[in-house]
Amino acid sequence: MSVTAPSTNGRPQRKQLADQFDRLDTIIDALPQAVAGACRTAPGRSSAMPSSRS
Repeated sequence: MSVTAPSTNGRPQRKQLADQFDRLDTIIDALPQAVAGACRTAPGRSSAMPSSRS
């Protein structure tokens, strides 16, 4: 994590591109586990969801 930089002219300093890439990398690294968890829980929830078919 990076330390928040002081504001300039009353506005917070913009995030550095490297910080944004680090955040994106963390999200991408977590995706396989999140998708696997969603796939495990989805079959049990499908019967509880209302049908959109008429």
